[in-house]
Amino acid sequence: MNPDVPEVTYAHRDAATMEQYLSKTLGYDEIIMATDATQGKFNTLFGTERKDGRLQDYVKKDKSDVFIYYSGHGAPDPESKDGYFVPVDCDPHMVDVNGYPLDLFYKKINDLQAKSVTIVIDACFSGSSDQGMLLNNISPVFIEVENSSNLKDHINVFTSSSGEQVSSWYADKKHSLYTYYFLKGLKGMADQDNNNEITMREIHEYAKDEVTYMARKLNSREQTPQLKSENKTSILRKY
Repeated sequence: MNPDVPEVTYAHRDAATMEQYLSKTLGYDEIIMATDATQGKFNTLFGTERKDGRLQDYVKKDKSDVFIYYSGHGAPDPESKDGYFVPVDCDPHMVDVNGYPLDLFYKKINDLQAKSVTIVIDACFSGSSDQGMLLNNISPVFIEVENSSNLKDHINVFTSSSGEQVSSWYADKKHSLYTYYFLKGLKGMADQDNNNEITMREIHEYAKDEVTYMARKLNSREQTPQLKSENKTSILRKY
């Protein structure tokens, strides 16, 4: 692990809890866990510019439902303002060389040919974090990550904050703030009309309301979760 990258304290707990929800609550029967993912692991799972990744091999065309969850760091390239995932072996000052590009990630997701894809990204891409700056000696780079704007209609992307914000932890619950409320909503709190169905819009509105309030209450900080979706009424969970 690169010593210059601050630890994401509750990422392991977030991922383990999300795995349980995907299996027991949403009924996913094939789960790939990549804890402390290196750049090589990102390339293996999602692919490179020249080759598709292993995720493609798991997808049945127009039949598979795919759920991707990421808890960790994101960072911008200060020159291009492009966003990158930050693998554990990444030097954030050379993120354009050894990070994993968001635009490549979304390109690979667009090519999956799955029935549906749900993406939850609990990370911010300003170059700052709850434990300080990833990029030393510069101010946060305020970027809006718009790489997901050309995604196909069956792809829904939840993000924990907008581009210029920091994603907070919820220390009392030992989770990230966004993941805690996303999971709580998935458990049933987001079912606003009590019809035993939770739509993309319902869980987004629930998580956004709770996270916006709690980030301000705990840290005097603005954090506004985002949802990019062409079909916000699609159902995430029935029970």
